[in-house]
Amino acid sequence: MGVLNEPAGVTAELVVEAVRAHWDLDAYSAEHLPVDAGAHHWAVCSDGVGQRWFATVDALDVWSARRRAYESTRELAGDGLGFVVAPVLSRSAQFVAVLDDQHLISLTPWIQAHSGPGAFADDAERVAVTGLLGRLHATARPRDVPVWRPELKHRVALESALLDLGRSWDTGPYAERHTANVLWTEHGPLLVDWESVALAPRERDLRTVLAGADGTGPASAYVAAGGCTQLLDADTVELFERVWQLEEIGEYVGCFRRPHTGSSDDNRRWRDLMDELPPNSRTDATELTDRRDRTHGPTRPGVRPGRGPASSRSS
Repeated sequence: MGVLNEPAGVTAELVVEAVRAHWDLDAYSAEHLPVDAGAHHWAVCSDGVGQRWFATVDALDVWSARRRAYESTRELAGDGLGFVVAPVLSRSAQFVAVLDDQHLISLTPWIQAHSGPGAFADDAERVAVTGLLGRLHATARPRDVPVWRPELKHRVALESALLDLGRSWDTGPYAERHTANVLWTEHGPLLVDWESVALAPRERDLRTVLAGADGTGPASAYVAAGGCTQLLDADTVELFERVWQLEEIGEYVGCFRRPHTGSSDDNRRWRDLMDELPPNSRTDATELTDRRDRTHGPTRPGVRPGRGPASSRSS
């Protein structure tokens, strides 16, 4: 599902209507936000001084997964982890609601903050986040938290592409933490994007936070907050690096093996796909367009970037 372009058939009026119907909010406007890379987002305004909400629109087929993830997130937030940004319960005590026959919608509080580009700027940022992760990983697991499995969601698409390399593309407690999933407020960082929360080895979270650390401060902050004192396992860190890379490649290759229009979302996907490949196998989007125009006439290539966080706890 694209994120820069508004989803077909989902209007601001439909989002406002859903928020009014499922939450006790007198919503009156919604604006599509071209942010993130996993779902569509809308800024929703409701009656009250400065009352805004962050609405997320997902595909309807992820209902069960979102319900488990959001219930786990809400349980963590209610267990004293004030830095966990959890969804808002609807009037029917649900975290997700049906938007239309293809989409579901969820709602979180609007937070005045900023996020980063992905990598942490320095050890001060790493210390701030590893301290939160230490508390998170020391917390009792939510009752119905999903359990991470060493499998690839897009394996079928990836294997299919590998078996068809000769054909040109003629059609168009716990999550992986990086700064794009951290909101920096004047009171400290908050962790958001809990859709991929799962019980998993702590390396799933810590590999991105501790990568590039200049000193021992970030690791020490993690331990001081209650995290495990053992060193990270290098093989497990590499496992999560490879799983992430293959998941990204599989997702994007699957998109470009289906008809696509060359939208801004396609362009983002293409850029992200190139980022996951070795430098000598990358193709610039402009180069791809020129080559295909010469061969097949004008076509619309595809293109894309990153994802949100997840969180991990030692099992």
